[in-house]
Amino acid sequence: MGLNLIRMGGFLLAVGLRNDPETLWAWQCNLAMMAADAGADPYQANERAADFLTDVFGADPRQTEYWESLGWEPEEPEKSADPEAES
Repeated sequence: MGLNLIRMGGFLLAVGLRNDPETLWAWQCNLAMMAADAGADPYQANERAADFLTDVFGADPRQTEYWESLGWEPEEPEKSADPEAES
């Protein structure tokens, strides 16, 4: 019975996050802060948090108006200063 309650809780949390952008954003901010505390820059911290929420709960904070308000453009991969390193 205990495992069923845990599964039900996870399911209800996922449904809530998918249907309430404000709750999703609150989770996003809290998870991003943990990544920032661990040394990630703000963009990386938010990307990591968004990846987690998308992978685990199927709720992508990048699709909310809150993410858009950050004004970040998608990051391009860094180019090496050494042209031979790319070969």
